[in-house]
Amino acid sequence: MSYRRRKKKRGIPRGYVYIAVAVLAMVLLVGGVAYVKKYAPTKEHMDLADYFTVYHENEAAVVLNGEFEKLAEDSPYGYAIVKDGQPYLEIGFLKEYVDDGFVYDSTEVTLRYATDIEVYTATV
Repeated sequence: MSYRRRKKKRGIPRGYVYIAVAVLAMVLLVGGVAYVKKYAPTKEHMDLADYFTVYHENEAAVVLNGEFEKLAEDSPYGYAIVKDGQPYLEIGFLKEYVDDGFVYDSTEVTLRYATDIEVYTATV
């Protein structure tokens, strides 16, 4: 009768492998939770007066295409003002950022807006 001798396995025992996998999974889980806590959005809101800084009284912040239009601090006036609850935009801002069809006539004190079809006139 011949008996086969079993070769002794030379390697890392299974128990150590299971422990290493469990430790690695715990490290990844704790790291993932810490990452989510750090970078996940919160319900905390920033004060809009801090974000949209205005420098003059009755000045209004202008957001155009999702971008806040900043003004130099030494500028004597802003892009927009609020008077009697109505916002008013500066004519130069309208021409530069919105549409160059706006024309101010200082002799008649009127503001005109020209489209392809019609001309709109407003007395200032």
